Amino acid sequence: MPLMINCPTCDARIRAPDNAVGRQVKCPKCGSTFTASAPGAAPEQEESPLSSAVVAPSEPEPENWPPPRTRSKRTRDSSGNDIVDFLLFRKLVAPIIIQILFWLGLLGVLGFGCFQLLMAAMALTKSVEAGLFLFCVAAIYLVLGPIVVRLYCEMLIVIFRIYETLSEMNDRMGDRP
Repeated sequence: MPLMINCPTCDARIRAPDNAVGRQVKCPKCGSTFTASAPGAAPEQEESPLSSAVVAPSEPEPENWPPPRTRSKRTRDSSGNDIVDFLLFRKLVAPIIIQILFWLGLLGVLGFGCFQLLMAAMALTKSVEAGLFLFCVAAIYLVLGPIVVRLYCEMLIVIFRIYETLSEMNDRMGDRP
């Protein structure tokens, strides 16, 4: 059964396995390292920093000590079935649709720019000023059009990336208070 020991620095209660008595432990609250002692005994303070809460390289942990929790790659609400996740709005399809709209928008802007180039070439035969104007419009569409479409789609994607990141953070937090 796990022991409850007190940190001598911040007086936080730490849960440790029975075999932690006499070993170096690190307080998760304040980060100080000390030697764990049986409840009621005075712990002594150490200065060596350790990265884990209990260092137990020589002795195995008792069988009743719970194993570390592992999380799967799926979200905790995910059923594993893509169709069910789609129907219950657990899987977002908007980012995929936005990517498709980006490529369609890119093709549209480039196609319109090429169409403007053809119109500029035809207008040059009738009026130089009109042809140069249409040529400038075509150049603006071909240069700035893809950038504008990309920025617009990125702004839409950012909203969904924020949601996914918050969901991942929520899953990592799990049952923590």
